[in-house]
Amino acid sequence: MKIVSHKEPKHMDDFLAVCWLKNLYPNVEVERIHPQSKEIEEYRNNPDVILVDLGGEYAPEKNNYDHHHDKNVPSSIYLVAKHFKKGNKKIPTNNKILEIIDYMDRNGFKATTEKYGLKPNKEIDEKRKMILMVKEDKEVAKEVANMLENINTYKYLDDFINQMYNNLDKKGLLEEVKEQIRKEQERVNKLMDSATFLTTSNDVKIAFIKKDSIAPYHSQFFSKNNDVDLLIEKNAFDKNDVSIIKNTAKSDNEVDLKKLVEDIPFLNENLKFIHPGGFIAVINNSQPEEVLNNIYKNIGALKNTEQITQTVTKKL
Repeated sequence: MKIVSHKEPKHMDDFLAVCWLKNLYPNVEVERIHPQSKEIEEYRNNPDVILVDLGGEYAPEKNNYDHHHDKNVPSSIYLVAKHFKKGNKKIPTNNKILEIIDYMDRNGFKATTEKYGLKPNKEIDEKRKMILMVKEDKEVAKEVANMLENINTYKYLDDFINQMYNNLDKKGLLEEVKEQIRKEQERVNKLMDSATFLTTSNDVKIAFIKKDSIAPYHSQFFSKNNDVDLLIEKNAFDKNDVSIIKNTAKSDNEVDLKKLVEDIPFLNENLKFIHPGGFIAVINNSQPEEVLNNIYKNIGALKNTEQITQTVTKKL
C-alpha cells in the first residue's frame, strides 16, 4: 500500500489528508506526482494505492479520493476523514475550520473571505506556507493528526494554523523548511521583479512571468500588485504547461476565466485543466508568450500596443 497525492504546491486539504493517512499507516510510503502523470491510470485502478486530491474520481471502493472533477464533491480532507478511521481515531468533520479549508480549496480566497468574513493575516499566511513545505513523515503526521482529532478545541482557522506551526517548530521539524524558504524567497523575488504588466483597452490588467512559476506565492504577488486581474506564468507542476491565474482577492475583478477559455479557440483547444472554482486554468503549451498573445488579442486591444510589445519582446 502507498499514499499518492499531487506535487507541490500542496494545499491545506491534501496536506491534512495525507498526514492523517500517514499517521494511520506509519510504514506506508507517501508519493507526490504530477496530476497528469502517466502513473495516474494505473494508480486509479489499484486499490492498494490511496489516491488523494488527484485522479479525477471519487470512488472509495478503489481508494480514489479526488474532488476536482465536480465542484459539489467536498475536498480531500473531508473524503479521507469520512472513510478512514481506526478505533477511536477519527476526525470530527462537523467543524467550522474544516468547512473553511474545504470552501477555500473549492472556491478560492476571495469567495471564502466574503462568506466567512476572514481577514488577511500575513504572519499566519507565511506560517501556513512553511507548514505545507514540510515532508509528511511519521513525526509530522503524528503531530498534525493529533491536532485533527482535537480540531474542535480551536475556534478559528488562524489559531489552528498557528498552533500547528508552533508544535512542529518546537520539535525542530521546520528547520530544513526555514532554510528552503529563505532560498525560495530569493528566487521568487527575482521572478516577481521580472514581471511585465499589460493593460488592455477594456482595462484588464495582465501580469506576465515567462521563466518559471511563483507558486505558492501568488497571494504575495497579488498583494503587492492588487490591481492585476490575471497572471500568466509557467505551470508549477509541469514546465511544458502554462497557468492563467485569476486574482480572486481583487474585489472588482470581473474577468470570467471559464468564459475566457471557452471563447478563445487557442485556449479551448489546448486546455489541460480548469479549476471548478474558475480561478486557475492550465494550458498545454510550453510558451507563456503565445498564451499571452492569444489572450490580449481576444479580450481587447492593448493600450499603447507598440510600446508594450517592445517591452515584452525586450524582456523575453
